[in-house]
Amino acid sequence: MAVHHQVCATALSLILFMANGMQRSIVCLVATLWITNQVKSEFISRWMIVVFSIQYPFYLVLSATIGLYGHARQVVKYSSWNPTARK
Repeated sequence: MAVHHQVCATALSLILFMANGMQRSIVCLVATLWITNQVKSEFISRWMIVVFSIQYPFYLVLSATIGLYGHARQVVKYSSWNPTARK
């Protein structure tokens, strides 16, 4: 199993070396989904991998948006919002 992971990592690094920009993002997404399919548990069906492959890009966009929003609040030092305000 360790050899399989090493081959996947080597192939991924070679592909990423040849790609650039938006191509690199798409290659990373496809490679992540391919590796996930290769190392899936015996309890995971093909249908579950298809559903995961459809949902995963949306999850990545949502996570990135939340991260950018939080980082922007930190950069501009926004502190007006006080979740524990007391009277």
